[in-house]
Parts: sequence; structure tokens; C-alpha cells
Amino acid sequence: MPALSLSAAVFPTLAFLLWLVWHSPRSTLMLVLCLVPIGLLFIVRSLLERNFSWVCLIQNVGTNILLTLIFGHTLGAARHQPLIS
Repeated sequence: MPALSLSAAVFPTLAFLLWLVWHSPRSTLMLVLCLVPIGLLFIVRSLLERNFSWVCLIQNVGTNILLTLIFGHTLGAARHQPLIS
């Protein structure tokens, strides 16, 4: 049952990340870069199943990093209207 809890906790962030990769102009490079954290999660899954509070921390940090990258991208020179002001 801990494996199901781990999958349910990590899936939304990974799904959003893969959606961003799909819509990226450099999707191949981004997919390779995304395989690194997915591989690390797979390697340490037994540790994460025993310490589920770390999963919540990883989920929170991962979501904040994704939001930072998205908002930071809108502040570039190509965008006229940033998502944050």
C-alpha cells in the first residue's frame, strides 16, 4: 500500500512536468533532463515509502520549482504580459 500512496503523491507533479516537456520547443532535451529526477525517485522509492513525510517535501519543493520556472519564463523579453507583476 505505501507504493500506491507514493505514486498518488508524486503523479500530479510528474504529469505536469511531462506536460511542460511535451509543449517545450526542445522536448527531447527536456525529456532527457526530466528522466534524471524520475530515475532518482525510482532508485530511492523504498526509502520514500518508509519516510512518507519526505514525499510531501519533495512534492512541495518540486511544485515550487516548476512554478518558479514558469513565472520566470514569462518575464523574458519575448513576453509582453508577465504572469506576475
